Amino acid sequence: NKYDIAPENRSQGAAMGDRVTFNVEAYIFNGRPADDPYYTNKRYVAELLPENLNKEYWNFEPIVVTLGKGDILNPLEEAFEGSIGGDSLLVFLTSSIAYGSTGMGAVPKDTPVMMILTVEEIEK
Repeated sequence: NKYDIAPENRSQGAAMGDRVTFNVEAYIFNGRPADDPYYTNKRYVAELLPENLNKEYWNFEPIVVTLGKGDILNPLEEAFEGSIGGDSLLVFLTSSIAYGSTGMGAVPKDTPVMMILTVEEIEK
């Protein structure tokens, strides 16, 4: 579900086929999201994360995807629909729509996740 406080500003919001530039903070969701981060591309946030996270291969540049191409999880593509530059999206994914029974990297199997997506730019 989406909450839109300014629908008049959304006519030019992101749609499938648009390029979205964004930053992410990703957490294993256990009720205390700040305790279990597993990825961010925000350098200042990464510096605050526990030392046991291997950040060697993390990229601290904004992420750019074209919505609808399958470059990111489908629920994240859907979350971006209608967003505009400057939006922050708080997205909760159940384990079945996140990484499922296989998990991914630091995310164990059957684990829900939470992501904070900050939209920098939408290109139509």
